[in-house]
Amino acid sequence: MKAIVAADRNWAIGRGGDQLVYLSEDLKRFKALTMGHTVILGRRTLATFPGGRPLKGRRNLVLSRDPEFRPEGAEVCGDVESLLKTAEEDAFVIGGGSVYAALLPWCDTVYATRIDAAFPGADTWFPDLDADGAWERTEESVMYRDEIEAYVPQSPQEEGDRRMILEYIRRFPADILTRDNAIAHITSSGFVVNADASRVLMAHHNIYRVWAWTGGHADGDGDLLAVALREAREETGVEHIRPLSEKIAAVDILPVWGHVKRGKWVPSHQHLNVSYLLVADDRDPLEVRAEENSRVGWLPAEKLLEYTNEWQMDGVYTKLLERARRLLGKD
Repeated sequence: MKAIVAADRNWAIGRGGDQLVYLSEDLKRFKALTMGHTVILGRRTLATFPGGRPLKGRRNLVLSRDPEFRPEGAEVCGDVESLLKTAEEDAFVIGGGSVYAALLPWCDTVYATRIDAAFPGADTWFPDLDADGAWERTEESVMYRDEIEAYVPQSPQEEGDRRMILEYIRRFPADILTRDNAIAHITSSGFVVNADASRVLMAHHNIYRVWAWTGGHADGDGDLLAVALREAREETGVEHIRPLSEKIAAVDILPVWGHVKRGKWVPSHQHLNVSYLLVADDRDPLEVRAEENSRVGWLPAEKLLEYTNEWQMDGVYTKLLERARRLLGKD
């Protein structure tokens, strides 16, 4: 059998009866790997699914000692021995903690998504495979790194910045996704246009007192598109935002000067930034996020640089506007 799990850097997998976090890229991977196969889970894991219903397109085997537990659309096994008799060799063990512990001795492969963060309050753990000599790492893939590696630079600047970002990731794998790395860390931005790219959605930044795009720190989340979408929605209040493309639109290393944030001094550092092109409905209401910005607005694309007035960002905004227009057929 195989096990599939998402764990933080301490091999924590749960808190309060649920997963630590839901990452869209990890969910897509989970679905792709398990679809059409048998999945083995515990009663509490089943309860975390929408409506407490079994996963579609898969045979669901629930390990539970409760003889009265008979969920519709799933099969219940009262003990490990009876489960092993009915489960196929290519079945996937999907949780929770006690089910992993009981069945890991019968697994020959573990698909582990490691989240580069430590979650406080975690109360459920997966066995530490790094410390178990019986397990060997045969293949390693870091989703956000793979995305950046797959990006085709469109200028010498992007070629150089992409190379340096990948080097930072190689040197600082443990904390490059978090602000714990005070030298440099990964950020994700969204360049948001309306349906015909005649206007660009921006917020007036409190710290730098300029109009700027939306975006923020990854803070341990390797799903950088999800970070860009979340930040765009939170910073502007616009609900109907979607990707023009799910692929990275640009890579840039952006220097950040030292500044005071929430009463604390933040030393100068580097943002290893990836950008995504997003499109939004310019009829949606806008909402200021007081702790981040003082204004939110749709700026005319033709005069964008007159509003932003930040020379070091001129090239970034210009290339992203050109690429958005190209995708929309407006170039």
